[in-house]
Amino acid sequence: MSKDLRILLLAVPVAAIALLAASWRVWPVDGFGEPLEGFVGLAFWTVVALVASGSPIHVPRGSVVSVAAAPIIAAGILGGPTAAAVVATVGTLEIRELRGRVPWYGVVYNHSFPIIAAVLSGVTYLAVTSGAAITTPAGLVGGVMAGVVYVLTGTVLSSLAVALRENRPFRAVLRFDLRSVGLTMVGLIPMAWLMALASLFVGPLIVFAF
Repeated sequence: MSKDLRILLLAVPVAAIALLAASWRVWPVDGFGEPLEGFVGLAFWTVVALVASGSPIHVPRGSVVSVAAAPIIAAGILGGPTAAAVVATVGTLEIRELRGRVPWYGVVYNHSFPIIAAVLSGVTYLAVTSGAAITTPAGLVGGVMAGVVYVLTGTVLSSLAVALRENRPFRAVLRFDLRSVGLTMVGLIPMAWLMALASLFVGPLIVFAF
């Protein structure tokens, strides 16, 4: 393992913990109430993310993209940056990790960079919407922008780890990963907004249909 990779594996988890702590102080989960419904809603969206994590997309040359991105983004739309980060922390757990196929430092990293992506995604939604309802054009734009931020941040950090692990140019890895999962991510981003919307007007269980 190279020195740069060791630094990355340490820096990202530390940054994730610091960002989560700061986010919890500014946007506590129980401070949102409806529509997330506090900790009950948080547990629900975590379960949804865990179900989604059961079918990850395996990109050639090491990258793995989880469709849990959709419920994570949706949790951020409904409950803010901290809710998205908590769902990302637990909801990204995969079977391959439970079976010991991923080294411990890989597990830590794989659960750290989604926290960073989730917080930035949630902050983006709040900044774009400025309190506007999810049903408004601003809510839709905010949901899309939040999804773009989540996907790009996660892809960059994932590609960086792969590039350092395999001693390959970062730009080449990033370009390859974006091409490989681009269409899938384009579909997941509006789906996240639709999941959040449907849970409000139809009921939370409808999200499993997605």
